[in-house]
Amino acid sequence: MIKDISKQLAVLPHQPGIYRFYNNAGKLLYIGKAKDLFKRVHSYWNNLERLAPDKQIMINQVVKIETTQVDNETEALILEANLIKQNQPPFNIDLKDNSNFAYLKITRPPKIKLFTTRKLINDGNFYYGPFTETKNLPYITRLLKKLFPQIDNRLPFYKKELVSMNDWQTMIKKVQNIFQGDNKTTLAWLTKEMKTASAAKKYEAATIWRNRLQAFQSYSEHQKIIIKDTLPLDFLALATSDNQAIIHLIKLRHGKMLFTQNFNLTKTADLTAGEIIENFLITYYTKSTDLPKQLLVEPNSLPANRLAVLQNIPPLDQIKKIIIPTRGQKKDILALAQKNATWQLNQLITAERHSLAWAKLRSVL
Repeated sequence: MIKDISKQLAVLPHQPGIYRFYNNAGKLLYIGKAKDLFKRVHSYWNNLERLAPDKQIMINQVVKIETTQVDNETEALILEANLIKQNQPPFNIDLKDNSNFAYLKITRPPKIKLFTTRKLINDGNFYYGPFTETKNLPYITRLLKKLFPQIDNRLPFYKKELVSMNDWQTMIKKVQNIFQGDNKTTLAWLTKEMKTASAAKKYEAATIWRNRLQAFQSYSEHQKIIIKDTLPLDFLALATSDNQAIIHLIKLRHGKMLFTQNFNLTKTADLTAGEIIENFLITYYTKSTDLPKQLLVEPNSLPANRLAVLQNIPPLDQIKKIIIPTRGQKKDILALAQKNATWQLNQLITAERHSLAWAKLRSVL
């Protein structure tokens, strides 16, 4: 341990806060949080041989330690998340494709457009996401454009008046019903419009509404109700190996499985399951436009005291409950998420081994 680092370690406070490691060039290497800054930062040097290889490399580069003291763990967690987001240090946990999250965006009047974007901006337009996989977005885009001719101003020539903000907000509410899996409300709306047009002997309009109804029925028939609970529910399961992890997310809305996503995280070797989950929750849900009312996680993934801390952090404070299911359908769905996380991680490990084997083979040929 170099002399300068020893002096810096010696004066660390026994207080909660944030610590930052810098190298000789002044580059920020790592940001961490601690209930006790003195104990947490000392642990890196006291247990150097037990650290993952990348963390050992990091510690050997550290020449400067900075700290910020806070009043409690909640403040530390919020500050850590914000600083990591701003600085993206190279040795912090890395959520792959984090910067490539995709959103569907619908712009406000007078020119209503629907397209995919990688940027979530607080500009008054409507966003839905994020999506890590975009293969189904063209289908969803085509469906929305068919249901809502206001998009791209594809209204009949005799209705090409400007769409008001009230009309746009009504349309957005209908779009949200679709994304929330509220198929009953959407089917009722389309059926009513078709019958109203038919009763008024507007048969061309009735045919258009019938075609829209059939398009939505085709979309919704693939969404089966698997649970009676109509609350928005997210299920998270974690699988880890060495210095990487997979989190599998299952989203249920109105009892239907809307979609599932896998998230690949690296630089996780020295983190507990709870720390990995914490990092993911803050990273993902601060970029999500669709928060659940309940978040369901595995036993031992988050200590009870951490649940209360997380629920004080925006936007996680919008999630009414973070719970561990112990029986019934919710436990079964979480088990399915765990099975998928483990399978995905095994696939990833196998692919990396094959890649290494091919690289070695090419080097000797």
